[in-house]
Amino acid sequence: TDVLEWEKGREVQFQAAAGLFWKFASGNVGVMRSRDLAVLCTSSSVMRSFALYFATTAWYLHQVLVDLSTEIYVHLFIFLTLSSKSIEDLGTLGSALAVEWLLSPGLVALLPGLVTFGLEYGPWRLLRDYLPSVPVSALFFTFINKSISEAVRQTSVENVADYVNTGRPHANKSYSLKEAFIAFRKSHYNPAVMLIGIFAIYTIVQNGASLPMYIVNTMCAVWLLAPVLYQPPHPRGLFWQLKDLFTFIFAMPLKYAPINEKGKPSSLFEAVMQEELKAGRLHPFALFSWSLVPSLVYWYVLPAIVFDQMPLIMI
Repeated sequence: TDVLEWEKGREVQFQAAAGLFWKFASGNVGVMRSRDLAVLCTSSSVMRSFALYFATTAWYLHQVLVDLSTEIYVHLFIFLTLSSKSIEDLGTLGSALAVEWLLSPGLVALLPGLVTFGLEYGPWRLLRDYLPSVPVSALFFTFINKSISEAVRQTSVENVADYVNTGRPHANKSYSLKEAFIAFRKSHYNPAVMLIGIFAIYTIVQNGASLPMYIVNTMCAVWLLAPVLYQPPHPRGLFWQLKDLFTFIFAMPLKYAPINEKGKPSSLFEAVMQEELKAGRLHPFALFSWSLVPSLVYWYVLPAIVFDQMPLIMI
């Protein structure tokens, strides 16, 4: 780790590494919109433009597409359930959605690494060093890829690339569960809880006749548990860390001092309020326009609700 940190300048602690990739992904949005890349693509052939795409923005956009496709996949089954379509109906149609997707292109992507490592270092080191590191690396990059996706999506919407001061801590510098919750609540914990909640609703409505969605649930579990699994030993015990975490979550908002002297929220309510105020200042008119949509929908269905509660003889 000393060689990696001092000679290459890379963050080797888990929380700092997530911040580093967030910073790279946010900056890559500026590369997508840069005049230099536009000039290079307009003056190049189609194949060379593809090469420029894969050399600049492809990896970051790929994470966004994977993230969006996962959300669409889970929501699709809710829509099918609302349409009274079950797995049996999908199987009758011969749809691929009727079965669980366990094999993915990500597993096939392991093959070049296995071949090149085995040819360069031999089969013994392949079995001893490379293969045992694959599960741990897969868990790590499952979490990191979510950081990349959220950074690209947030920067594209807000048009602001937030600088993440990682501090380049050494690998053994620990962080508390409260610090991990504050750092990853919006980017990882909220999407994971949302997908798990949608899956729970889907399972309950289908009365057990539902897809298990192993890949999606495993991915959500990694988003929630990776900061705990990769946490270096902390001087405070797990009990005290959990106490600080739940105190932060359930603390009542302060009336006269919503933000402390260092600008950090002292409760979950203040953290959410701070982010909502920041988003509201960036796009006030857009948020107001979107808020009118559900208001108009509620106003439109209000007469139906009133007539539904009226006695039949009055109708």
